[in-house]
Amino acid sequence: MSKIIKQSALLEEKERTVKQLKETLAQAEQAAQAMREETKTALLKEEAKRLLIFNEFQKLRKDIRVMCRIRPSSAKDGPVLGYETSEGTFHSKPAGLEIVTNKRKLGTSELVEDRTRHYNFDRVFEAQETNADVWHEIGQFVQSFVEGRKVTIFCYGQTATGKTYTMSNTDRAVDANGEPVLTNEGIIPRARSLIFEEAAKRREKGWTVTVRGCCYEVYVKDIRLLLPERNVKTKTLDPTGPPWWRVRQPEYRELHSAADFDDMFDGAMESRTFAETTSNSNSSRSHFILYLEFDTKSPTMKNPLKGSLCLVDLAGSEDPHKASAVEEGRDAEKARTRLREGIAINQSLRVLRKSISKIRNPGANGKPTLEGGDEESSTLAKLLGPCLGRDSMVLMFVMINLAADCLPETKATLESGREVSAASIARIPVGAG
Repeated sequence: MSKIIKQSALLEEKERTVKQLKETLAQAEQAAQAMREETKTALLKEEAKRLLIFNEFQKLRKDIRVMCRIRPSSAKDGPVLGYETSEGTFHSKPAGLEIVTNKRKLGTSELVEDRTRHYNFDRVFEAQETNADVWHEIGQFVQSFVEGRKVTIFCYGQTATGKTYTMSNTDRAVDANGEPVLTNEGIIPRARSLIFEEAAKRREKGWTVTVRGCCYEVYVKDIRLLLPERNVKTKTLDPTGPPWWRVRQPEYRELHSAADFDDMFDGAMESRTFAETTSNSNSSRSHFILYLEFDTKSPTMKNPLKGSLCLVDLAGSEDPHKASAVEEGRDAEKARTRLREGIAINQSLRVLRKSISKIRNPGANGKPTLEGGDEESSTLAKLLGPCLGRDSMVLMFVMINLAADCLPETKATLESGREVSAASIARIPVGAG
C-alpha cells in the first residue's frame, strides 16, 4: 500500500513539474513574441526613416538629369569625329564632352582644329562602357520608383544610335548555376529584376505589394495598346482629366511575378512597329512607352506608397527621304509609308523637346501649352505630359553616333540635351497652391 502511495506522490510531483515547465515555456514564448513584435516595429520604423532619407536625398539632386551615351563606332561608319571628355563638378567620371572637328583657317586652305562644340551633362558614357555601367549609374531612379516616386527615363537621338539596345536589350543569358547574366541587359530587364526582388523582400516583411503595367506605342498619330500575338488596341486621350491628358481606359495589367512582366513586355515588343530603313535594318517606327505602377504598404502605414515608372524608347530622328530610299524602286507604297513615318517621328520629337520646359512649368491654370505642332505631332507630348511634370524625376539619355557624316544630327541631339537640361522648375511663390 505504501508503495502505491509513493508512486502516486511521485506522479503528482512530475505533473507539477511538467505544469511549471509548460508555464515557464509559455512565458518564454510570450516574451519571445513580444521581442519579435518590438523588433519588427523597430525595423518598420527604421525602414520608414530610410525611405524618407532616400527620397530627401533624391530631392536634393536635380529633378531633370541628362546623360549622354556614345555608340561604339564600326567599320561601316567611315571617318569618325574626335572628342574629349572632362570630369563632372561633383564626381570624377566623364560629364563634359567636347567634339573635335576640322575647319579651314580663315582666308586659307589650311585645316585647323575646331573645339567650339562643348557640352556639359550629368554623365557621359563613352563607347567602351556597357549597359551594366549605365545601370550602376541610374539604378537609383528605379529604386526611387519603388519608394513611391514618379519617375520617367527616356532615350533620345537619331536612328541607329543604340536607344533600343540601352533601354530594352535582353539576352536572357544564364550562368552554370542558372542565375541570370546581366552584362548586356538594358534598363527595362534590369528594372524588372529590381522591382520583383523588392516586392518579394517587402512581402516577407508583411507588406502588401501590387505591381501593374501596360505598354503603348505612338505610331504617327495613333496611340496603340500593345498586346501579345501582334494584337493592338487604338486608344484616345481624355483632355479634361487632371492634370492634363489621360489615356481613356488604360487597361493596366496586374503583374504577380517576373514571368507576368516578361509575358507582357515580350508580347508588346512583338507587336511594336519595326521596318527596314537605309540606316537600320530593324528600325523602330514608333515611340514605345512602358508604364508601371508599384503600390506598397507596411502594417504601420496609414496610406500606401504609390510609385509610377515610365520607360520610353523613342524612335530615332532621321532624314525621312533618306530613310525611305531603301524602298524606292522596290515598293512605292512602302516608300511612302517610311516617308510619312519619318516625318511624323521628327515632328513629334521636336514638339516633345520644345514642350518639356512648359510641361515642367505650366501656366496659371495648371495646364501646359505645348510648343508648336498640330494635333498629330503633339500626341507624343500629350501622352508623356503627366510623366514629365514638376512632380516627376526625369532622366534623358542623348544617344550619339560619332561618324563624321552624322555631325549635323549629332550636334542637333546634343543641343536638344542641353535644352532639356535647362528646363528647370520655376519657383512657386510661398503660399501658392
